[in-house]
Amino acid sequence: MRIAPFLGCMFSLIIFVSSAQASGFLLEPKVEPETSRYLLLSAGYFDILDNDKALDLRAEIRFGESLIHGIKPLMALETTSDGNFYVAGGFFRDFWIFEDVFFTPSLTLGGYEDGGGKDLGYGLEFRSQIEIGYVLENDHRISLGFSHISNLSLGDENPGAEVLSIYYHIPLDDHVGTSGTDL
Repeated sequence: MRIAPFLGCMFSLIIFVSSAQASGFLLEPKVEPETSRYLLLSAGYFDILDNDKALDLRAEIRFGESLIHGIKPLMALETTSDGNFYVAGGFFRDFWIFEDVFFTPSLTLGGYEDGGGKDLGYGLEFRSQIEIGYVLENDHRISLGFSHISNLSLGDENPGAEVLSIYYHIPLDDHVGTSGTDL
């Protein structure tokens, strides 16, 4: 199964980063109000490691309310130039490597329609992603994400697809970047 090594690496990295953050090795962000919500827009390559490459476009809402231990919900829409469509919900967690540099793993579950593009073998698909990014002075963010979409062998076939994306994060809440205070 192609996803097992990717998920194993992702979870190992999450455990390592969580341990580093708990030990004080990782820094706190310059601002991370509990209510910071972001609209994310991205463009990338769908199925970058295979032959079915297509333009991948995404929009996500990442909510600011932590559910438990910094894990927050997200909603995602994704489409490709081949007509694929993915709508999902899931969770993410920001880890701060430096004051303005973050690492974000996420996991979503949603409905997938191939629409003439790559058939992923089942209507229910999981997306696991790792992202590294930078906070700009205006609290906007830019990041690079690598994700894997798979049905975890729920269908008869599980070809999976990898996506490399560039994200632009737009804050939906009013707050001041470097002071850490809300307006």
